[in-house]
Parts: sequence; C-alpha cells; structure tokens
Amino acid sequence: MKRLALYLLGGLLLGGIIHIAVVLLVPRFATRDAYEALARLGPDDIFHAVPAQGTDGPIAGLDPRMAYAACRFSLAERPLHIRAPMTGDFWSAAVFDDRGNNLYSLNDRTAGRRDLDLVVATPLQLIRLRENPQPALDNAIVVELPMNAGFVLLRAFISDPTLEAEVRKALSEADCTAG
Repeated sequence: MKRLALYLLGGLLLGGIIHIAVVLLVPRFATRDAYEALARLGPDDIFHAVPAQGTDGPIAGLDPRMAYAACRFSLAERPLHIRAPMTGDFWSAAVFDDRGNNLYSLNDRTAGRRDLDLVVATPLQLIRLRENPQPALDNAIVVELPMNAGFVLLRAFISDPTLEAEVRKALSEADCTAG
C-alpha cells in the first residue's frame, strides 16, 4: 500500500512538473503570432491592408468599423520612418515588437496633427541621428525603442460608410521605410 501511494505521489509530481514546463514553453514555440502571420501579407517595409473580420486574418479581434494597415520591419540596419496622410475622425498607430508586445502608441490627438510622421530607432541609432540631424526629420516624432524587429499597426475609424474609400486610400498611401 505504501508503495502504491509512493508511485501515485511520484506520478503526480512528475505530471505537475511536465505541465508547468509545457505551459511556460508554449509562447516560445507558438507559430500563430501576429508578427509571423503578417509575413504572409507581403514583403517587409511596406504597409499592407489587414482584414478586420474573420478568423483567417493575421490579427484576431480587430474592430470592423476600423480600417487597418500593418508594416513589418527590422531596425538592424537603420531607423524606421513612417509617414501617412491620415484622414477621418480618428487614427492611431501602435509599434509592436516581434513577440507582439505593444511598445509605443499614439493617435491623432496625442500627435497634435492630422498626418503621421514617426521615426522608430534603437538607442544607438538615436545617438547617431542626434549627431547628424536630418532636416527631413525636423517635424517627426522620434521614438527610441529597445528592439530589433517588429511591426507597426495603423488604424483609422470609418465614421460613415461613404468615407470608407477615402480612409482606405489614406492607409494605402502610408509609407514605412528604413532610413
């Protein structure tokens, strides 16, 4: 009887250890994350329209009253410069790392203007930008983020169905380039 109780206790402990290890390792080995799913939309450093509805989209749970565009990028060589002639009642931009963590976000009210002009740089790249300022970046919002790769998600509110084409056109004109 003691031996059976010892085997049961050992089995429970071993099962608990395996369960905890699997739960902790699932995020590391998960393949359906947003960063990888966005790669199927097209090449990096270009904004691509993101479907808001359906479970087949790269990002789940998006609001169907918003239009979305996403751009995957790498900061390995240069900072990222994002420009977009945003329109409509509301827009926002969020910068995510390659693990899907939101590191920075802003909207039309916090930016204080209708268009988007944002530079994302690593700490070292920001030092270089300060040493050699570029006139094209004088009016840009410059953000220092400790990351190597990630994606930017733009979203714009479609307040009226008649404005949908205009909002989607603005998102299609968004630019996401290194440099």
